[in-house]
Amino acid sequence: MEDKKRYNIKNILLATLWVVVGAGTIVFLVAAIQKKDSKHCKGIEINISGASNNFFIDKSDVQKIISK
Repeated sequence: MEDKKRYNIKNILLATLWVVVGAGTIVFLVAAIQKKDSKHCKGIEINISGASNNFFIDKSDVQKIISK
């Protein structure tokens, strides 16, 4: 007589749960990557605080560094 594998409902539900969790994780990762890629810098604001007369770097120097 042939031995047929008997599938337990618990094992089927557990496997289905893992498949759903894996698919959900992939969906969330793709959504997060797309959201991150869609954000662009719209502008910069440079405020240099410190000693009022002793500037070693100014606003134009910072803009040059950022634009590179």
